[in-house]
Amino acid sequence: MFSSLYRRIAQNNLQKNYRYYVPRILTEAGLTACFYIMLTLALEPKMKNIYGGEYLPTFMMLGTFILAILSVVLLMYTAKFLMKQRMQEYGLYYALGMEKKHVARVFGYESGISSAAGIGIGIGSGILFYKLSLLILTKMMGTETIPKVSLILPAALGGTVLFFAAVDIMTYLANRIRLSRMNTTELLHSKEMGEREPKTKILLLLAGIAALAAGYYIALTTDRPLDALNLFFIAAFLVISGTYLLFGAGSIFILKALKKNEKFYYNKNHMIGISGMLHRMKRNSVGLASIAILSTCVLVMVSTSLSLYSGMDDVVESRYPKPLYVSEQGVTKEDTVVSLPVPALRRALQDASEKTGMKITEIDDIHSLDGMVLPKDGAWNPVNSEGTDLTRCISVGIITQRMYEAMGGEKLNLKGNEIALCSLRTSVDYSMKILNLNHQKLKVRKWINYFPVKENRSSLSNTKRYGIVVAEESVARRLNQNHAFSTVNCLGVGFKNPAQTYREGEEFTRIFRQRVTSILAEDYGIRGVVPAVDSAWDVKGALKSMYGSFLFLGILLGMVFLFATVLIIYYKQISEGYEDRKRFQIMEKVGMSSGEVKKTIQSQVRMVFFLPVMVAGVHTAVAFPILIELLKVLMLTNKALFIGCGLGAYGMYVLGYGIIYRLTSRIYYRIVR
Repeated sequence: MFSSLYRRIAQNNLQKNYRYYVPRILTEAGLTACFYIMLTLALEPKMKNIYGGEYLPTFMMLGTFILAILSVVLLMYTAKFLMKQRMQEYGLYYALGMEKKHVARVFGYESGISSAAGIGIGIGSGILFYKLSLLILTKMMGTETIPKVSLILPAALGGTVLFFAAVDIMTYLANRIRLSRMNTTELLHSKEMGEREPKTKILLLLAGIAALAAGYYIALTTDRPLDALNLFFIAAFLVISGTYLLFGAGSIFILKALKKNEKFYYNKNHMIGISGMLHRMKRNSVGLASIAILSTCVLVMVSTSLSLYSGMDDVVESRYPKPLYVSEQGVTKEDTVVSLPVPALRRALQDASEKTGMKITEIDDIHSLDGMVLPKDGAWNPVNSEGTDLTRCISVGIITQRMYEAMGGEKLNLKGNEIALCSLRTSVDYSMKILNLNHQKLKVRKWINYFPVKENRSSLSNTKRYGIVVAEESVARRLNQNHAFSTVNCLGVGFKNPAQTYREGEEFTRIFRQRVTSILAEDYGIRGVVPAVDSAWDVKGALKSMYGSFLFLGILLGMVFLFATVLIIYYKQISEGYEDRKRFQIMEKVGMSSGEVKKTIQSQVRMVFFLPVMVAGVHTAVAFPILIELLKVLMLTNKALFIGCGLGAYGMYVLGYGIIYRLTSRIYYRIVR
């Protein structure tokens, strides 16, 4: 009987306080749905069998881990907010004669119902949208066939329910302990407890400035991809710490400085807003800093993933001047390198062209030198990559100007020790006039933007890379004294109609390899040799799978961070609206007009509301150099593309943020008036 009574009271409370609980339920539902989709994609064994599916478990488990941390923080924040808004009501129950255990039961039913609703709606939405997410993901990855997977994966379903149930139980116990420690008087007057004017904490202010400055310094000065991998999270931690400290101690310092400015402060449009913010900034600063950090996360995730996906063609084209490269060296089953006759390779290429319809327009004989050098005391000396710190090395490719011009390059007219330099994956240092390479002094006559030879060290694509064009073959021989560099001989194949999909390219490669094996065996007596083939379509397929997975994860996490931002803003506007209502009613009674009150409200709301998004823009802009270095690890070097994606993402985010401002400010005005 009493259990039914407590349940009805809880249901009635949820209905009356729908303004608080509906956003909480929808937020948990959104988090649960995204968590279930990510975990299912990470654990689904059939996804590993699709082309490029090897990236999915890593990316999705990383996303699940990030989402788990955010879910705990966000649900704890929500629970604390709900408890604060309901304390006065629970105090009234005590005053009417209910014991703490009875109030705890009502609170338990409220928590249980809202939790069950959030998890239930989330699981249902996750199952419903899982198929759609799979279609979008496979489209981004360039997969032609969609694997037949079940909508419900028991391991993912159980893991999702257990995780969010555990988080909800944890938040319930924390709030119940908080509730049991307060007496009736404290609960009844909890909303009337104001904040004292906070003191300026100089040490925290200086610590915040130091942390932010250190984070910015790392972001702005890091110029090596591998260093960026190691330093990015340190910089992120420093920026996050500095943001929270400066929003707290820094905002109080600035507000007090404005208060001392009599011309600015003693203005009806400024005095009320600054005075109110100053008394509440101790509590506001955490929410504002959280919004700034979440906004930065959205901008970084979306801009980087979108630029990677959009710049995929640039990545492939910069590394593959020709769609297909066939090495003149083959490998036997015993891993022995064998030189293959060029006529056999050419015949096999023409046969594959006729059978697939991919018309060959040109076949270039490419002879180049390739190796690693270590800059030291103004000289570039060749090194063996084994046992060498590759972060300090530079990858170089060397060809003659005759070969460069034959492969589509401009006429250079180099003479003697003159060279042309092409900077790949790194900014151009136009101040370089003399290059001392392997004890040979070379004069840099011209910087060029095109280098036709693909590097022979794809595993070192995160190091700096230069293409060098020398005047004559004799210069190349002098540079290669003592066999300092490896000789690369291959055929670069151009097509009139290159492969548009990985499947088309694979068919050409399969037929080519079959014909090479047959021709070598029949005409040259060479058996058991596998020719080395490197194709643009193979790399593009792999990149599309990897970048597509990353873009999908970026969009999904971006949506989650946006959920969190909207929820914090919404609850912030509601809590401040109820706190400000009495103050503005008093203002109208002492003579302020309705228009003046509204103008004051707008001034205060705008001052607070748009500060985090401006800070997020500054954070993202300062992070640009280190993000560029990180993108180089993933082979993207198009700065203009990244800037465009970043500006586009920021513009769209500000637009969405403005819409959120209009909607939540209306709620605030409605509460205040």
